[in-house]
Amino acid sequence: MFRFVLDCSVTMSFLLPGQATTYAHKLFTSHQNWEALVPSLWELEVSNVLARQEQRGRLGKPECDNLLELLAGFNIHQEQAEPGQIFKRVLPLTRQLKLTSYDATYLELAIRHRIPIATLDAHLSEAATLHGAKILVL
Repeated sequence: MFRFVLDCSVTMSFLLPGQATTYAHKLFTSHQNWEALVPSLWELEVSNVLARQEQRGRLGKPECDNLLELLAGFNIHQEQAEPGQIFKRVLPLTRQLKLTSYDATYLELAIRHRIPIATLDAHLSEAATLHGAKILVL
């Protein structure tokens, strides 16, 4: 089983009409062979994007619910942050690499588990590479 960290950018690229990328499509259509780790904030990010899509009239509630059901069918495991982890591990990455705390959380997870990160975020990819983390290439 291949393990990696799944960034929200890839998730939303796969889910949202008009935002699809070849990268996200390839990743999600090969889901039988992988296990994705996500930080607890992943659900907040996904929920936020879907809520915004609803508010803008781009998706209805039934469509959002269907997308969440689709996500539930993938091998995605959420890791809860240990108390103090954000301050001890994420904040230093945020400072050093000039990332948002959100992006640094994905990177910290990849570094700690020594697994690649799947992202479409250019700044996160660059920071990960500078820090010696691998980017998932398909």
